[in-house]
Amino acid sequence: MSIRNEELVAFTQQFSNLINAGIVLSKALRVLEEQEENNEFKRVIGLVRLEVEDGGILSEALAKHPKVFSHFFVSMVYAGEQGAGLPKVLNRIADHLEKDESLRARVRSVFTYPIVVGVLAVLIVIFLVVFVTPVFADIYQQLKIALPLPTRLLLGISFVIRVYWWLLAAVAIAAYYYYQRLKQQPTGQDLFQSVVMSIPLLGKFLHKVAVARFARTFGDMMLCGVPIIDSLAITKKVADNKKISTAIDQVIRAVQTGGTLAGALSASELFPPVLVQMAYAGEESGNIGTMFEKCADNLDQDVESSAKRLLVMIEPSMTFLLAGVVGFIALAIYLPMFDLVSLVTK
Repeated sequence: MSIRNEELVAFTQQFSNLINAGIVLSKALRVLEEQEENNEFKRVIGLVRLEVEDGGILSEALAKHPKVFSHFFVSMVYAGEQGAGLPKVLNRIADHLEKDESLRARVRSVFTYPIVVGVLAVLIVIFLVVFVTPVFADIYQQLKIALPLPTRLLLGISFVIRVYWWLLAAVAIAAYYYYQRLKQQPTGQDLFQSVVMSIPLLGKFLHKVAVARFARTFGDMMLCGVPIIDSLAITKKVADNKKISTAIDQVIRAVQTGGTLAGALSASELFPPVLVQMAYAGEESGNIGTMFEKCADNLDQDVESSAKRLLVMIEPSMTFLLAGVVGFIALAIYLPMFDLVSLVTK
């Protein structure tokens, strides 16, 4: 059973409330363990509680479960343990997770419609090609009429699907298995991401999402007192974008050699001017975290607007595509009938 983001958010908020109410760490974890309904999450909380009861540090106990608690989560908790205040940090983590999930939901909204329409198109095509086309093929064979090219092409596709469906299914399964293996390897991830990011409108949208996540994560960590280099290093790990990660590497090197954050960001063409200006203002005022948090809010709004515009363009395009596929099949099926009617009427 997987652990959903909503469950992690609820755990973090309740954990913060219990600690803020003066309940000791181990007892708070026990309460959360007892009320957790997800068995897998319950087991993880129990393991963290046992380690804390044995004198372990909370952040170190959480770090032993990286599939549940990310680098960002663990580092923020560590900052709370070092003096930022655990309840405050946990509240910020919960808020960050909610906003990050909202950002992911906008991305899913862009992909959901094309996927649904694509699956629908495939099902319609399979039904028409496998069940409808053979009926007309028998009729045309009995009538012994010459078939136009679109009809011959459709009949050929129908024959291949009906006779060699097992081979097509095997190829599809093998391709999916290869895709999953490739996606787990760094080179495969980079290749897949490069292909997606090269799509004109979609690539620009996903770049905005990556920049918004960078600003939100970095700002939250700075607000909780995490050192700037550590904040950048951890933000790089959760960036989920190869180009942004490479750019953050360059920013880290520039800051380590005495450069300013704003100067390092401006040296890269991947970060928008508004983010550079906010970094400059943050360095001048000493409130980098606050400036990045404000910038992240603006970037989130930009992502939402971009998602809506992208959907407005995608929806009619997919509708026309589906109509075109079905129209071609219908035309290929009925073209010989038109020829037959014209011969009869002569």
